[in-house]
Amino acid sequence: MAGLFTKLHGIMEFPWAYSALTRLSGTAAGRKVFLRDLAGIPPGSRVLEIGCGPGTNVGYFPAGIAYTGCDVNPDYIRAAAEKYGDKGTFLCFSVEDLPEKHLGEFDVVLSLSVLHHLDDQQCRALAAGAAMAVRSGGLFLAWEPCWREGQSWLDRFMLSIDRGRHVRTAAGYAELLSGYFPGLETEFLMTPKMIWPQSGCVMRARKK
Repeated sequence: MAGLFTKLHGIMEFPWAYSALTRLSGTAAGRKVFLRDLAGIPPGSRVLEIGCGPGTNVGYFPAGIAYTGCDVNPDYIRAAAEKYGDKGTFLCFSVEDLPEKHLGEFDVVLSLSVLHHLDDQQCRALAAGAAMAVRSGGLFLAWEPCWREGQSWLDRFMLSIDRGRHVRTAAGYAELLSGYFPGLETEFLMTPKMIWPQSGCVMRARKK
């Protein structure tokens, strides 16, 4: 069984497979709801998305967004640039390199379902780079699947076979991020539109 999931995870490295699964599972629809209705990103914002995948999220933002997306997977970035190059800029590098990239200042730095793919050191590198990239008064926003008390057996099972091997509790994520974003706030949010239940936590902080 473990070998089967390993093969499925490997297939997800292809942009077409990633896009198909996020559509079929309802993940893409849930992210659309989150970005359009729940995230609170003002129209016209300059947005950096860390871990943008094949770029699908760029179509879910409010009008007038100036968008930059980055991801470590070069196939994702090629697919994003080909399909959405007229809507944003797409860059390929790892989160460890983010603090050295000096991409400028953004109104919003966003990370959706990325931290649970990263070990603690990589999470801290992402947080350090995000803290450098967000302007004073700007918003850091992350949304991650998480463990929590009372979640259903199906929720726990699906998280246990997730491609990301570092699913944490909300407190676990906050411990890694709060040193870079004092005043970080967390709230639980079940992923909208998914065909199975998925517990999630939203983390927000305004840069002082």
